[in-house]
Amino acid sequence: MLGDGGFDKTELAKLLDELPNDGWVVDEVVSSSEFETTQIVHRDKGLVDNRYVRKVFAKGTGLGVAYRRVLEAQAANRHFEHLPLVYDMVETDEGVAVVTEFVQGPTLRQFVKTRGCGVETALFAGGQLCDAMCELHEAFDEPIVHRDLKPSNIVVTGGKLVLIDLGIARTWHPEGTRDTVLFGTPGYAPPEQFGYGQTTPQSDIYAAGMVVAFCLLGEDPTSTLRESGFADARIPQPFQLVIAKATALDQKQRYASAHEMKTALEQAARAASVMKAEAKAPGNVVSLQGVQESHDAQVHHATFGLPAAVGIVWNVLLAIAWAFLTLVSLTASFTGGTEFLDRMPVGFRLFEYLALVIVPSGLLAVLLCDKRRLKKHVPILGRYTWLQLALRCLGIVAILYFVAVVLYLPLYGS
Repeated sequence: MLGDGGFDKTELAKLLDELPNDGWVVDEVVSSSEFETTQIVHRDKGLVDNRYVRKVFAKGTGLGVAYRRVLEAQAANRHFEHLPLVYDMVETDEGVAVVTEFVQGPTLRQFVKTRGCGVETALFAGGQLCDAMCELHEAFDEPIVHRDLKPSNIVVTGGKLVLIDLGIARTWHPEGTRDTVLFGTPGYAPPEQFGYGQTTPQSDIYAAGMVVAFCLLGEDPTSTLRESGFADARIPQPFQLVIAKATALDQKQRYASAHEMKTALEQAARAASVMKAEAKAPGNVVSLQGVQESHDAQVHHATFGLPAAVGIVWNVLLAIAWAFLTLVSLTASFTGGTEFLDRMPVGFRLFEYLALVIVPSGLLAVLLCDKRRLKKHVPILGRYTWLQLALRCLGIVAILYFVAVVLYLPLYGS
């Protein structure tokens, strides 16, 4: 019988029987699917309390390949602070079996449930997670993208975080365009992980942003919360900016590296501390400025590097132009000017100019304005890319045009 992935449901059971045990004794089957099985094992005739994790991946899934790279690096005496030891990897014609260290300690989900959520937890977990991403993204010749960062795949042990389950991790190739195998956890995995492009180190940064949000909320963040820019009373404003940038839909607008994200988190923590204490000293402005400047980097390219003062002048000119068009439109609405308009009710003329001139020109001004300063007072401007704003504006204009045409046709016939 075939499962959703096209694999015979008895395939992995058969694989477990055929793969050489090499002295491994299964204590417990933690999870099992058409693609992989996770077991707790120990050495036959070894110490009973020496427990390990064994993962068995079905052939053809492309899963588990990252373990080979970690095993080879560790065999070359390289140490990874945030990755488990890989002890054994057996490949056969039927599949792959990997044995790794059994990391003692609660998962981050359990840790947050026990210790509580908040800024302190978010800074600890976020900083450690960034360090772990640095190991994956920078310690190898070609970056390894974890692709499944979530609270249940992070273990807290000895005052540090360890990333477990590299099953769907992959090597990032700059020349690639799309992942060949699509896996991920909804809510934590970015859109490109489900067929919209190739996953990159920035894909892990997206997931890390959602994990930080989890540490602040104590619950899984929703897509609605992400779309709102993480506007939640439990998330201090400086952290909202950091998480929103980390989880931008456009990979290019996320943090360029885990190092950059860690710096932003530390700045956000300092700013949140100052805001909580309601300090009036100039240092309050400096702390917030550091977070804001990091968030502003994503719009720098749209302003051609021009000084902020030039952007202000440009915005004033746009406002004046829109106000002039609005004044002319309102005047024409009451005075008419053409035989057709003179026959139309004032209410219709007002709506026509609103739909065809005032609203479209206003939306065009929003698209063309320098948003570096404005988005501090109008947060929605900082949540979307230029293309996303353009599509929303076109949608509003299309609706207004449709309504105008529906109203226009009966009146034209009369």
